[in-house]
Amino acid sequence: MTIAATKPRRTREIAQIHTLAKQLGLDEVTRRFRMERVGGARSAAELSDIGRRKVIDDLRREIQGQARAKPRRPSHQRMIVGLWLEAFDKGLVTDKRDAAIDAFVKRQTGISKLEWVSVDEAPSVIEALKSMIKRGTTDG
Repeated sequence: MTIAATKPRRTREIAQIHTLAKQLGLDEVTRRFRMERVGGARSAAELSDIGRRKVIDDLRREIQGQARAKPRRPSHQRMIVGLWLEAFDKGLVTDKRDAAIDAFVKRQTGISKLEWVSVDEAPSVIEALKSMIKRGTTDG
């Protein structure tokens, strides 16, 4: 292959490495460490053809793995978890595991798991947590 034919591919692959790393939220230090570990060079420009392909494949695999990861909780459930963790940080609850949140949700709503709480049922749990936090910070 001629130099003219390989240069556009090289430029495209270097740009692709940077784009994939950005999608993964990698900072420069992490990106460089990863390129060195996978492709053998700390700079995308210094990677060989094979090294660039290895790095691109590695980054793509991670992105695909994230796509298969557990989906995010709906916003009302994330709010409940956030308030629970705030109560934990303030010493108002002693267990920050999902099982403890589920037990609290069951006491408040009769629903066994947080993931089953609908948008309509969430306000009672949210308000209970807000009240607990407010009492804990003003009384404590």
